[in-house]
Amino acid sequence: MPMYQPVKTRFGLLRGREALEATSLLLTATTLRLEGVLNADYSGEGSGLHRFRLEFDDVRSYRVTALDDFRGDLTSSLDEVLSSAWLEAVQDAQRWRHYQVITVEYALEVLARGARMRVGELEGQ
Repeated sequence: MPMYQPVKTRFGLLRGREALEATSLLLTATTLRLEGVLNADYSGEGSGLHRFRLEFDDVRSYRVTALDDFRGDLTSSLDEVLSSAWLEAVQDAQRWRHYQVITVEYALEVLARGARMRVGELEGQ
C-alpha cells in the first residue's frame, strides 16, 4: 500500500488541488518541467499568488491524469510516494523516486532521480 510523504516547500506543505495551477508542462530528453501559479493561501506558511517552476531530473517515466479520474491521495499537492507499486515494478527501483503533483485540473506522477521547486520571479518570465 502506498504511503504519501508531503514535500515541504518554502511556504510549508501545499494542501489541496487549488494550491497549484499548471500553465505549462515541458519534457526534454531527461527533464520534466511544470510551471504555473502557486496559491500560498493553501499552504501552512504563506499567502498570495506566486509563479513556480517544478523540475524533475533524470525522468524515467511519467503519467498525467485528469483530476476527476484520478484515484490517488489528494490531501497534499506535492508528495513523494513511498512503497509505490509503480516504482517497485521498474528495474533498479532504488535509483528512482516516485513523485505526485496535484494541480487544479490534473494529477502528475513522475519517476525521477530528484526534484526541485523554485518560487517567485523566474528568469525569462
